[in-house]
Amino acid sequence: MGVHPMTVSKWERGVAVPTPYQETYFGQFQVAAKKPDVQNELKNVLIVAGFVGAMYFLLKAATKK
Repeated sequence: MGVHPMTVSKWERGVAVPTPYQETYFGQFQVAAKKPDVQNELKNVLIVAGFVGAMYFLLKAATKK
């Protein structure tokens, strides 16, 4: 979403707050994420990402000697 992890950490710790633009953007994302078709697509993306990640680590381990 274009937000640096350090920025999110500051929000979580109460050191900083999101801008009004960021709050609106995240609110729109939350609304979209609740739609059943979006949830299903997101689930599929996460499954594929997990598979790709697992294959990467397996192949990396197989090539180590």
